[in-house]
Amino acid sequence: MDSEKRDITCSFTGHRPGKLPWGNDENAPEAVRVKEKLRDYIRLLAQQKGVKRFISGMAPGIDMYAAEAVIELKKELEGISLECAVPDGDFTGALSPSEKIRYCRIISGCDSVLFVCDPPCPDSDLIRDRYLADSAKYIIAVYSGAEGGTAYTVNYAKSKGCSMIVIDPVSLKVYASGGRQQNV
Repeated sequence: MDSEKRDITCSFTGHRPGKLPWGNDENAPEAVRVKEKLRDYIRLLAQQKGVKRFISGMAPGIDMYAAEAVIELKKELEGISLECAVPDGDFTGALSPSEKIRYCRIISGCDSVLFVCDPPCPDSDLIRDRYLADSAKYIIAVYSGAEGGTAYTVNYAKSKGCSMIVIDPVSLKVYASGGRQQNV
């Protein structure tokens, strides 16, 4: 990945519905607030840091929320784009019918799709997670501290020196990579 492209790129990572305090209830006040914070930080990175390229890993939950926010903000923020980094061609097989519909809607509104592992392999989710961090200078994470794929991605991104914005889905506090609480 060339450094110029990386400098204008932000990737997303976050929990799937089972690890979010509101589960699948996207109308819960906390879910609505997290979606607002995602939009606010996407807008901030685009306007103040010159970020133009956003990458979603397309997992249900935060990845899809973030992708939808970018698609919505493309109407307002000129020149931003959404890449969907899908682990592999078998990825949709594990999605529920409603998640497949959402996935297809997002794919139809994005600018590019990358199947990170082609052909599929057992570690495609982890390879996708590394791709997210390797490709971006900035990471927006919705992360409670729970173990799993989001923890892996956050730790890997830190090791790569990514600038991080972490939204805690429990407290709704936002922290920068240095651990400073942010207000937006």
